[in-house]
Amino acid sequence: MTLGVINTSIKSMIKAYATAFMPIFWEGRHPTLWPHPDPDSPAGQDYRTRLTPLRKELEAVLRELRDVQDRNERTRQEIQSLRDQLFAGSSIKESRRAIDQGDNIRILTLSSMIFLPLTFVTVSFVYKFTQMREVHACEQKILFFLS
Repeated sequence: MTLGVINTSIKSMIKAYATAFMPIFWEGRHPTLWPHPDPDSPAGQDYRTRLTPLRKELEAVLRELRDVQDRNERTRQEIQSLRDQLFAGSSIKESRRAIDQGDNIRILTLSSMIFLPLTFVTVSFVYKFTQMREVHACEQKILFFLS
C-alpha cells in the first residue's frame, strides 16, 4: 500500500517535470517559464548554457526516480506474492485441521455405532433378568404360601 502511494507520487513528479519543462523551455522559447527577456541574445545564450548542467541534473534525478519506482514496484509485487503464499499456507493448514476434525467425528460415529446397540442389548438383558428374578421370587412366595 505504502509503496503504491510512493510510486503514485513519483509518477506525479515525473509528469509535472515533463509538463513544466518541455523542450521549448530548454530552447529558451517558452513564453511563461523562460525568465530571460531575449533568449537569442548573447546573455540569453549564456543563461541557456548555465541551465544545461541543471537540465542534466534534473534528468539524472528523473532516471533515479524511475529506478526507485521500478524497485518499489518489484518489491510491491514480491510482497503481494509472499502474502498470497501466506494465505495459501493458512488455507492448507485450515484444510488439514478440518480433515482432522472429520476423522475425529468418524471415530466418534463408529464408536457410537458399536456402543449404542451394545448398551441397548445390555439394558434389555438386565431388565429381562430383573423381571425374571421378580417372577421367580413371586413364584417362590406363592409356593411357600401354598405349601
